[in-house]
Amino acid sequence: MIEREPVVKDHQQIRRALDTYVVGVLWDMAHVLGVPMPDDARKPQVLDHLSRFLGEPAHLQVLAVRLSPAQWSLLRQPDLTTKTTWLLALRDHLLATGLPQDGAVSQIAELLQLGALLPTRASQLGKLSLDGDLRPELVEVTTLPSIQRAALDRPVLPPPPIAASREPAMAVSASFADMQRQVFLVLQSASTSPLRISNQGYPYKNDVARLAQSIASGRLAANAPKQKKAKQPASPVDPKLWFVLALLIDAPFVSTVAATYAPKPEAQAFLTAPLPAQAKQLTQLWLDSVWDDLHRIPTLDISDGGEEPYRFAWDVAEIPESHIPTRERLRTARKTVVETLRSCLTDGQSRGGWQDVAALARAVARSNPEFLVPFGRVVGYYNTYYSPRQEDDAYYLQISRRGQMGREALIRRGHDWMDVEGAFVAQVIAEPLHWLGLGDVAPGDGRPTAFRLTPLGRHVLLDEPYVETTAATGPTLVVQPSFELIVMDASRNLDLVARLDQFAERQSLDRAAIYRLTRQSVVAGLQRGLEGEQIIRELETNARASLPQNVRYSIAEWTRQYERYHLRRRTALLECESAAELERYLGDRQVSPYLVKRLSATTALVDVRQVPALAAALGQLGRYPPITDYAKPVRKSLRFIDAVTLEVPARFDDPYQRFRLGQFAELAVTSGHSHTYRLTAKAARRSGALKVPVDDFVSFIRRYADAAVSTDTLLYLRGWAGEIKSVRTVDVVGFIVPMEAQWSVLLGVPEVAAVAPLIVTPTLALATHEQAQRLRKLLAERGIDSATTALGEVQPSQVNVIARPSSPSVPAPTPPAAPPEPARPAGSVVQLAGSPESIRATLQVAVRHKRPVTLGLFDQKRQPVSIRVQPIQVYKMEGEWYLDAKCFECDDVHVMLIKAIAAALPEGGEY
Repeated sequence: MIEREPVVKDHQQIRRALDTYVVGVLWDMAHVLGVPMPDDARKPQVLDHLSRFLGEPAHLQVLAVRLSPAQWSLLRQPDLTTKTTWLLALRDHLLATGLPQDGAVSQIAELLQLGALLPTRASQLGKLSLDGDLRPELVEVTTLPSIQRAALDRPVLPPPPIAASREPAMAVSASFADMQRQVFLVLQSASTSPLRISNQGYPYKNDVARLAQSIASGRLAANAPKQKKAKQPASPVDPKLWFVLALLIDAPFVSTVAATYAPKPEAQAFLTAPLPAQAKQLTQLWLDSVWDDLHRIPTLDISDGGEEPYRFAWDVAEIPESHIPTRERLRTARKTVVETLRSCLTDGQSRGGWQDVAALARAVARSNPEFLVPFGRVVGYYNTYYSPRQEDDAYYLQISRRGQMGREALIRRGHDWMDVEGAFVAQVIAEPLHWLGLGDVAPGDGRPTAFRLTPLGRHVLLDEPYVETTAATGPTLVVQPSFELIVMDASRNLDLVARLDQFAERQSLDRAAIYRLTRQSVVAGLQRGLEGEQIIRELETNARASLPQNVRYSIAEWTRQYERYHLRRRTALLECESAAELERYLGDRQVSPYLVKRLSATTALVDVRQVPALAAALGQLGRYPPITDYAKPVRKSLRFIDAVTLEVPARFDDPYQRFRLGQFAELAVTSGHSHTYRLTAKAARRSGALKVPVDDFVSFIRRYADAAVSTDTLLYLRGWAGEIKSVRTVDVVGFIVPMEAQWSVLLGVPEVAAVAPLIVTPTLALATHEQAQRLRKLLAERGIDSATTALGEVQPSQVNVIARPSSPSVPAPTPPAAPPEPARPAGSVVQLAGSPESIRATLQVAVRHKRPVTLGLFDQKRQPVSIRVQPIQVYKMEGEWYLDAKCFECDDVHVMLIKAIAAALPEGGEY
């Protein structure tokens, strides 16, 4: 952290600050501090002695004896050493703790007289005397770094316990079950019909009104019959609903993607969590939420121009020249109230008894009176003398008393701290802590007078153990023959309530939840992926008894009718990533008209004529799904990674392609971008058992792949499928003759031709062991010796092999037995690859002897090719070697980088 430089940092600055006092104040300061001073000392000498004394250890010892805890609290203010502050702010700080006006001013005057505070700007009225002309609104002060360090090192006394209150005549008990019900209904309703989010970050008013009506009736909005009704004026939305929305808007189990507000799958884990865990999570969400407790204070009028009902939930104003706290300061203020409450409730009696709300507010004032609105904020100037605007600074700006007019509506800062900051403390107790089930309240005139933490509140706020009452041992669900379902204690069985929402129509949700089984609701559950037996098992497990006979029979019959086969010649399907996403589409008023019926948890049937309209409706929600016509094959949707590995981009994935690949391959890896398949022997044998020929699968691959099927892939498939029989091996002897006696010359001898060896290249022939003995004898008679050589000692130039390109599905043709001049087809000599230095040397010799050369290269698709060229020159430029050569195929001169040439084979053998 970068520390800012202190305002007062040397003796000369201290001297200039002290020069703002009259001489009498300086003499009094020296006397009180015990600074020795000559009797005939003049003002410069007094200033010199005091400036050298202030901030030293002797000065700190005097302050330790003379200053009160409230004065040390003032000196701990972080702004004093890094910038100046007005005495007005320090005075208001003391007034908020309960001191009267005269007492606050006298304590500040004592700080000035003891040198704990130093003025940095003199009064416009002249030198300060500290007797009767101390005007807090006209003086700026600071302190010395050593004094503030001493203040920070002093132990902070814990706040005293809150004063206990008598048993109130009337009390309102808190219930967390009501908050559970509100949260559950909001999440369930948003899962079927997501709330739209505006650019400002809050839900649309119409969507909230619809949600409020759904909660009031206890039914899901999506389950209500769709019939046109006369437009009626919207009823006011319960503030508790706005409170729940403010808590959930940033919850980790709620998504706000694509400008919609809908629960994530993790919301089910929250609903099924234990009650204490739910309370703790909601309390933390409230502390960090966008909820504005200040606008909810019934005795205050906040003049920020906000429109109900949003202004007390989302639109926290940040108006210049205003004392309305920002959203971040509201979060800090809530946490300050809770932390003070925790530190004050220290003993067991105070934790469980009634406490005075005003006493809690005074405890907050003692610890941090500026927790909501900072004091001493000077806003501009009002005359030519550049004096602060005293009138505006003496009152809260944009905050006034509700129901009052004129000056009676103004609230003085510091004097009326309990009317604003104290009212904020009472508001936190009255609504959020009460709504969350953490505290009972005793209502008063506009604000609660007393509060008492509930066992749940003591667990959440004070970390006391929480013992939940024993749940009933009877069945949690009652199934009536009239198809009515009753959950006896809904707040303790929210997970069961959530599961019943999948296949039953909710009638009401209060302490008990009432549902009704209908054919439409069961079919909706089947469309979500449930099974009839699964529904029956769910009901019987929670009812702990067999279902009534008519209920069981009806569920089975509705399931049988739903599962009948239907043949549709032309159809369109909407495939979603999750069941929750399809739920949102079925509840959306713009998308649902185009969905004929739900077929599975993630698939819905679409009228093929409405596909363009459905795509447009999804586009308005920020969704642009790819439209796939399965009747047309997708070109180049497959890519070979190697001979047995195929990659399919996710955008080209479709059921038919998945089925065909599954005949010979297994799905190895899947991600959001692509799917990887591997050809396996097990899949190939399974396809062979199903009589699926390899050629059929190869034809499919050739239609979809972006490249030809390699020979290696065909070998794998035909070998695994058993189409290629076993390979026979024969022991043979290879005869390598020099270029001067090529086999085309030797075969001119009738005795040699009678042996009939297998000619592979002009210099290589293969023979059996019997043929090899006869050949050795015939060659020896003609003076040609033969010697046995290991295969690794044979040089490629001795064999003179040029690899021929192979067709993907047709084997390479056998070369002629003894061609007069070997043909140079387009191919690759990569298997004869050498180092760049050897290739360069070969090319330099070819240039010198003017001999053609066959070059081995790789094309853009990394396929090996060979070209026949006439080298012209080899040269070096900018550190790289290049070749200029004339191509015999295109009759053009090419410039090639030598290190990009894989191999160079001179014609006619070595030179």
